[in-house]
Amino acid sequence: MAQAETSPAVDVEQSFSLPVGFASPLWLAFAGAAATGAAFFWTSRWARPINLEAKLAGITPAAPLDLAVVDDLTRLVGIGPKLAAALSQRGVTRFAQIAAWTDDDLVEVDQALSLKGRAVRNAWVTQARRLIETAV
Repeated sequence: MAQAETSPAVDVEQSFSLPVGFASPLWLAFAGAAATGAAFFWTSRWARPINLEAKLAGITPAAPLDLAVVDDLTRLVGIGPKLAAALSQRGVTRFAQIAAWTDDDLVEVDQALSLKGRAVRNAWVTQARRLIETAV
């Protein structure tokens, strides 16, 4: 008769074990220590106060703008950003300057900037006076 084949005994403990060192408690301890050290390092960096004045000491700031001296000339009808820039190059930056223009000043500015009568047509002097009165 033929003998029944017997399968070798399966060792259950052996089949569920992992290779040595893969999940060793020592590796887990190293990983925990590394994570704790990294967390401590970054939290101590973020929590540290920074002296911004000392860091910015080497940087020279731009000239401070005196906003009280400059008005937004584009609020006048007929003056856009380009024309406001052209007027500021001529030294006109305030409504009070435009409000003080005489007929001769209007002709001079009209010829210099080739406005073709726009300053008179849009009544910049009157607009500037109204803006000064409403601002006060």
